[in-house]
Amino acid sequence: MKINKKLLSVMLTGVMVVGMMPPISYAAEGSSSEINLPVFSDMTNNWSTAALNNAVTNGLLSGADGKISPNDNLTRAQMATVIARAFGATAKNDSKFADIKSTDWYADSIAIASQMNVIQGSDGKMNPNKAITRQEVFAVIARALKLQPATTINKNFADVNEISDWAKGDIYAIVNGGYIQGANGKLNPKGLITRAEFAQTLDNILKQYIRTAGEYTTVAEGNIMVNTPNVTLKNVTVSGDLIIGDGVGNGEVTLDNVKVTGRMVVRGGGVNSIIITGTSNVSNVIVARIDGAVSIKVKGDANVGIVYIDDGSDDVHIEGTVGKVEIQAEDIVVSTIGATIKDINISAQNSKLVIDAKSKVNSVDINAEASKTKVEVAGTVATIVTAAANTEITGTGTVTRVEVQGGATDAKIETPKTQIVVSPGVTGVTGVGGVQISGGTTVSGSASNVTTTTPPTSDGGSSNGGGSGGVTTPDVADLTAYNATLAAVAKADYTPDSWTIYQTVVSANVVTTANTQRQVNAATAAIQAAQKALVKVEAPVATEANVANVEQLKIALETEAITTINVTEDISDITESLVVNHTVTINGGGKKLAFTTELNKLENGQRQGILVNASETKINDLSVVMAGELNKWQGVYGIQVYNAIEVTLHNVTARGADGGILVNASEVELTGETIISANEFGGIEVSKGKTEGLSNSVLTVTGTLVNDSEAYKQPTIWLVNGQGTVSGGALATNTTIKNDQTQYYLVADNAKAPVATVANVANIDELKTALETEAITTINVTEDISDITESLVVNHTVTINGGGKTLTFTGALNTLADGQRQGILVLASGTKINNLSVVMAGELNKWQGVYGVQVYNATEVTLEDVTARGADGGILVNASEVELTGKTTVSANEFGGIEVSKGKTEGLSNSVLTVTGTLVNGSEAYKQPTIWLVNGQGTVSGGALATNTTIKNDQTQYYLVASNAIDPIDPVEPAELANTNSITE
Repeated sequence: MKINKKLLSVMLTGVMVVGMMPPISYAAEGSSSEINLPVFSDMTNNWSTAALNNAVTNGLLSGADGKISPNDNLTRAQMATVIARAFGATAKNDSKFADIKSTDWYADSIAIASQMNVIQGSDGKMNPNKAITRQEVFAVIARALKLQPATTINKNFADVNEISDWAKGDIYAIVNGGYIQGANGKLNPKGLITRAEFAQTLDNILKQYIRTAGEYTTVAEGNIMVNTPNVTLKNVTVSGDLIIGDGVGNGEVTLDNVKVTGRMVVRGGGVNSIIITGTSNVSNVIVARIDGAVSIKVKGDANVGIVYIDDGSDDVHIEGTVGKVEIQAEDIVVSTIGATIKDINISAQNSKLVIDAKSKVNSVDINAEASKTKVEVAGTVATIVTAAANTEITGTGTVTRVEVQGGATDAKIETPKTQIVVSPGVTGVTGVGGVQISGGTTVSGSASNVTTTTPPTSDGGSSNGGGSGGVTTPDVADLTAYNATLAAVAKADYTPDSWTIYQTVVSANVVTTANTQRQVNAATAAIQAAQKALVKVEAPVATEANVANVEQLKIALETEAITTINVTEDISDITESLVVNHTVTINGGGKKLAFTTELNKLENGQRQGILVNASETKINDLSVVMAGELNKWQGVYGIQVYNAIEVTLHNVTARGADGGILVNASEVELTGETIISANEFGGIEVSKGKTEGLSNSVLTVTGTLVNDSEAYKQPTIWLVNGQGTVSGGALATNTTIKNDQTQYYLVADNAKAPVATVANVANIDELKTALETEAITTINVTEDISDITESLVVNHTVTINGGGKTLTFTGALNTLADGQRQGILVLASGTKINNLSVVMAGELNKWQGVYGVQVYNATEVTLEDVTARGADGGILVNASEVELTGKTTVSANEFGGIEVSKGKTEGLSNSVLTVTGTLVNGSEAYKQPTIWLVNGQGTVSGGALATNTTIKNDQTQYYLVASNAIDPIDPVEPAELANTNSITE
């Protein structure tokens, strides 16, 4: 009998994003270790980093030349090397491949992996440097973990037919075990796999490597690999599979009070090796060592359910109490040593079973395919049943009964005092001393005392022998119909009272081959008549289903008797709508149903994750995640309730759709916490569609709504007017966004059109509009703007980000009235102008009062990285407080760079100019200062400028270059210029 040797399913954390936790390393008790990871220049910082670090820590990957090469495709040689390291294997075979030299770095690894029976060449070649495909990787891992090849796959993939025939059994097994989730509904079996992806795959499967001898009292969650000898696990639970790797060699591994929830796979260990003691509990042990003898020793109160001998070429010893032993490996010797075993099943040819004098076995079953099986008994066996040709049962022990069934030709039974029952038609059977035993007879005794039981002659029959001393051979009754009649019914299917009456009839009609055929026929008829009076037990109808995958969920939804569905695992890669056609309660248990974009390709009306058509349905504690495409309305909903009443959604999340929930001609109540964040067009639609005869929808919110993505025009609820009602939730509404809708918002401000505070401007009209709009607090100039004919007035506080662009004014501005001839007029305190150039078109040799920037009667104005040129004066600080930061360029202005004054209007304050950045004036010259201050009208600080107060009696002029402050014709240095610190560009 074969089993599905499925590893505990290990779920990936995503989408794919793996936490950056340190590599798992458990030290033996009393030991100390410190892991110093090598530094790789190309180590990732993403989902694969933790897996790569784990692979390096556990000796699986080593890199080369200081690099780990995570994005390189994995080669066949690298795959063989990592698998050999992971299992600690060292034994090599002598397989020769034409494309591998003994000097190649990977030669030993290929020989080891080949000995492990996980890789195979093709046409005498291994192609070691060829990039390995995903299906090849999955097949190798399945073989290494001794997963039984499967004939069916429990998950739908769009490209499942692309799997090569040779790989199907292994890939089906690894998919069924939960290791492969695929992506976008595909496996991509013939695609390549990177080193990082392979590291992640192994990291998902094996959660801890025990590589140091010692005692371990804690282990990681998940599957555990022991690949070194002399390890003891004590008082722990292995929540998955325990792999005894090849690296254990001939050493020992002890389980002391250990529970293994998955399988125990024994690839290594010697004749004194695997010891299971204390109160340990191991359901399935798979013995698969291929290069030496191995022992399974069960001691104390330990419990071992089944031992599967799956592979190997050497002896397997079993000691202690075991429930069942399955011998599935050919050409192997299995010995029991002081063992107590309930059942042994042999299904492989040329096997030998040796039962020592201290062993007791209840039954041995030799299948038809196990030809040439030998059973050597020194102990005690109650029953041996064989259907295999050339079976040999020998020894001096006690075998109470041997049944030789059809197919077991040429069987030889030589144990003493054994009852031998040979089925009709079986030939070549011999007993003790070579006595021939005919089909349809029962023999018991020894070589010197054989008793043969044969049926008497049939009623009315005659002897077919003749002559004196002839032997009378009676007709043998055929029990086929009789036995088939008895096997046709089972006690569990009928009521106890009717079964008791039936058994009375059976007891009165017991026949054997010693009876006549007429007697057998009469007994058969009596039993058949009694069977007609049996009363069947009504099988209980299941009303509750626990579902862990989409196939189970679909079956539960399609089964009308099911009234409660419990989702026990997250279910992903769902490609079609799940339809609820009968009243049911779906308990999500906090799990998630994730749908792929394949659903978006279905016909309109079928693009919802869950479609509820049944009244009184309840969905509790469930998340529905869709994969709607952005910026595109497709009619994708997480949940649609259609033409149903009294539907309750409790603690439900619906996201990733156009709308999270659609209440369509239905009555729905939302209780608990309903989360409808991250849906593109809004949270919940309430409408009734276009089909005639549908009722208006009723949505009642008695719980809490959560919508973190709510925004103007992206409401939490939208009601198509005249098609239903919404109550509860204390929501703000807007009826103007769409004429046919009432939109409901959790945040009242979201129901109002947002006021823009930022304007991007690329032309003069956009710039003027932004300056005139008080709500605009930031203006970003995105293009150079030219041919400006009028002053730009800043009447409200704003930040103008020039972005290195230029505003160019025409000579038309020079013709405006006095006081209007500035490029930018700043009247608002707190204004900031950044990284902007202002270019004027002032007329040469003529003062016109043209300025690039004028700040008038304003405080806390900042000009940063501003250029003003082509004017009479670049900047005018007029009864204002201005700070110049960054680099202020005032070159190429006819009369000077910056004027500081306050004008003639009464009540104005003196100006304050503070220079905290750098001034640049390439055109500075005598009488053309960088700054001029009208005396008594303000102050200038910063810049460490040289000054001149004699050029004009009412001015102090400031120069960057000290010599520019001196009349070049009469170069007498004024006293105030002595010892000044000038600054240059």
